[in-house]
Amino acid sequence: MYVKARLASKISDIICYRHLTQQRAAEILGIPQPKLSGLLRGQFRGISETKMIACLNHLGGRWKLLYEKLHLISCGDRHRLFLQKQLE
Repeated sequence: MYVKARLASKISDIICYRHLTQQRAAEILGIPQPKLSGLLRGQFRGISETKMIACLNHLGGRWKLLYEKLHLISCGDRHRLFLQKQLE
């Protein structure tokens, strides 16, 4: 769920930055506007991480997920998620 939340947050940030309406963003992403609205409100069921990364790519650039495993003795194993825009 954390990964999808981060992806949805980044999608929302880009839509706001580009001053897109939900309708226009949905056209760019190739998904229905109600599905985009749900995604932006945190309703991720039925939308895969792969589809969300594809949405980021449609909004501009190439994105990939990077995972970093952290070993902390006092807190156990932790994972950190990074979104990285790839240079072309």
